[in-house]
Amino acid sequence: MKKRYLVIGIGAALLLAGGLFVVFGCNSAGSSALSYPSYGGTDPKGDFIVVLMDRDNQQVKKINFTEGETESSQSWYQYTAVSADTEYASGFSIVNRIDIEGGGYVLFAEIPDAACVFQAFDSEGHGDGNPVFLVAREAPAASSFYSRAYNWVKFIIDPTGTDSDMSCGFAAFDTSGEAGEMYGAAYSRKEEFLDESDGLSNINPSGDAGIDALTWDSGSGAFCIWEGATGDWSQAMAVTGTASGALILDWGPGAGGGGALAVPQTSAVDTLSTFWPVVDGTYLTMAYGYSFGEGAEIGPVKVVIMSEGSAGAIDVFNYSYRIEGGDSYLYNGPLALTRVEDEDISISFQDVAGNDLAASTVVQNAHKCQGAFVAYDSDEGYELLIMMAFDPSGRFFGFTMFEWISSEEQLTVRFGLGVKDANYDDAKAPSIPIG
Repeated sequence: MKKRYLVIGIGAALLLAGGLFVVFGCNSAGSSALSYPSYGGTDPKGDFIVVLMDRDNQQVKKINFTEGETESSQSWYQYTAVSADTEYASGFSIVNRIDIEGGGYVLFAEIPDAACVFQAFDSEGHGDGNPVFLVAREAPAASSFYSRAYNWVKFIIDPTGTDSDMSCGFAAFDTSGEAGEMYGAAYSRKEEFLDESDGLSNINPSGDAGIDALTWDSGSGAFCIWEGATGDWSQAMAVTGTASGALILDWGPGAGGGGALAVPQTSAVDTLSTFWPVVDGTYLTMAYGYSFGEGAEIGPVKVVIMSEGSAGAIDVFNYSYRIEGGDSYLYNGPLALTRVEDEDISISFQDVAGNDLAASTVVQNAHKCQGAFVAYDSDEGYELLIMMAFDPSGRFFGFTMFEWISSEEQLTVRFGLGVKDANYDDAKAPSIPIG
């Protein structure tokens, strides 16, 4: 079987429907009108979400700007910490629960001031709605993004499921003298598989996109590009995050839909023996999965990153299903993680993006996608491709998985955001006996 590659990362300007790409502009940011520590993020169907945290009173408020909600229109919800030895936490110490009307509930986990994941469940414990992926946010000046490079992963949840997809690659922004021109490349394994193409595209083929078109929206605390009327979130691209950290991008349904996580590239992977101990650990990952012809699977999974010297590997398990003290794998792991820059796809990204023409040396090297990794497995009639983009501080990652089983003609895509739990206790994860 021909070896295929997919990369994880996210950039500050990404692919819209029909090949249209848009990016930040250079308007200065003001202070956000939102109060309390907050996260900005996406429901990957295309809804821009803000979550406020009142940790002193253990309250949380979720605001969906795409649906017309505001801070004043939404209520606070009380949350409680979930014991690690219950099926809801399954050994994780960072799980919180919000009980909602009708017997349903929401589980969320956060790395304070870094990243947060949310998922609602119905009274029977089935995923209700889509996962929400969020990062910490501030009000940075758009100019802070000059000469910066990101790995990115974009995810789209289609209400019918059939058009759900994920793509990955890099985006980087040139110097102020070059108007912050954007360079980048995208890759979709699903597109390659179904369309028999190479799945690659230049995210700024005209060369017109850059850091000179951004509008700061103080009411939401986000940079926006209004494709329609100002304030029409259904036709907007929103960018939120911090100047030095990760970004979340969201496209309203009328602007192509979907969301993306942009993770700063890092040079730490040059010394893998130093990099892997930073990122290894156990992560709670809120994930969306869609098996074409079968339907969606929404809920948490457990991801374990292991390191030994300069090597790294990944294992993925069902979150709360253990048999007689063991684990239930989503696949037969573990799998070795290799750097994107060591794969042929890195050169393909450079060929497609043309970033060697940039003035910034950071941008010239952005196609290497440092901090992004690939895991791959194949056999006769089987293919598995996992992509990961790590936060340089090892607190969270973006995650995608492509799986094809030819005997069942079953194509499955999965993606999510994982947050590390330094106090995960495997001994507290409940076991389910056989029989």
